[in-house]
Amino acid sequence: MRMKSLSPTNTLASRPRCRAAVVSCCNNHHQQQQQQQQQQQAQPCPAPIPFQTRAGVYRSAAQINPIKHNCTLCSQLSLDRWPRWAQQAASWGGPLSVAVYIPAPYGSAAAEAGIQLACQLAEKYVRSHPQQPLQVSVLFAQQYAREGAAALQQAGVTAAEHPLLDPTATYQPSYDQLYPINAHILII
Repeated sequence: MRMKSLSPTNTLASRPRCRAAVVSCCNNHHQQQQQQQQQQQAQPCPAPIPFQTRAGVYRSAAQINPIKHNCTLCSQLSLDRWPRWAQQAASWGGPLSVAVYIPAPYGSAAAEAGIQLACQLAEKYVRSHPQQPLQVSVLFAQQYAREGAAALQQAGVTAAEHPLLDPTATYQPSYDQLYPINAHILII
C-alpha cells in the first residue's frame, strides 16, 4: 500500500473546512483564557497574614562559588523537621537558605529559645558540611501554636514559657497557626 505524502497543498490546514475548524478552535481557546484572566483579576487578593520575621539570624562563613553553584536550595520547615531537612541539604551539596518556623510570638522567651535552637542546629550542620554556605531566617507565629512546639523542649522551654506545651491546654488550630510560612513571602 502506497502512502500519500503530505505536501503544502495536502495538509489539514490547507483544506478550507479544516482551516475554519482550526481557527475556530484557537479563537475559542483564546476567549476562554481571557475570561479566566478577567475572573482572576476580579477576585480580591486575600489579606496578608501578619507575622514577624528575622532574616539572616545565622550565616555560615562558607562563600558561594558562582561558577560551581548558580542555584541556591531554599526551603521552609519547623524546628522539629530539621533532621530530615539536614539529610536533604547534605545530599544537595550546594548553597542553602532555610526559613524556620518558630511556634511562638516574636519577643517571647519561647521564641528566643527557638532562635537559639535554630542557630545551634545550623552550627552543628555547618561543622559537618563546612564548604556548604547556609543562611537561616526565622518566622514567628502570631500566637502560641502547638505544631512544632515539641522541638522547643530541646531548648529547655517549659509550659510556663509556651502554654501549649501543656497537653491539657485547649487549642483550636487555624491555617495561619499551622504553617504560616506557606502564607508568607520571605525575602532574603
